[in-house]
Amino acid sequence: AELATVSRARRRGGRRVLVWLAAGGLAFVAVMAITASWLPLPSPDQQDLTNRLARPFTTGHILGTDGLGRDILSRLAFGARVSLTISLAAVSIGMVVGGSIGMVVGYVRGWADSLVMWAINVLLAFPGLVLLLGLVAFVGQSLAAITFVVGFLSIPIYARVARATTLAVAQREYVLAARALGA
Repeated sequence: AELATVSRARRRGGRRVLVWLAAGGLAFVAVMAITASWLPLPSPDQQDLTNRLARPFTTGHILGTDGLGRDILSRLAFGARVSLTISLAAVSIGMVVGGSIGMVVGYVRGWADSLVMWAINVLLAFPGLVLLLGLVAFVGQSLAAITFVVGFLSIPIYARVARATTLAVAQREYVLAARALGA
């Protein structure tokens, strides 16, 4: 029994190290994305054909180069900027709009709740990638359009969670007591 406890503790400690390594890697990429224009990096589109497919730690190219001689570290930093912009904005859109809709229909209930939940279920019935491609083809291929579409597709998820939480909280004793007192 004691051996099993020690083994379990070692596995748990190993997982903690992996979690911290992963968090550190994500933090490093986020810092690189934020500070990409201040860092002494070449342009991500600048080609160095004499150093095509250079290995990592080659002079001037910490992570090496790709098939066209473009610096991989620079491309990582500037590409992470786009990825972080889309993900943070899309999550914000989904949380604000979806959370607000979910809280309102969870509190109001009735026909509005039924109608909104029907529309959310219809939206969730479509495959996300197909709907994303269709909306981007309709709206356009700009960064703002892609951000809006990804945010739009996350609205139903946040709306369902907010509605469920609102329904659970609305049934608690202190809410019923407040309603009984006329609030």
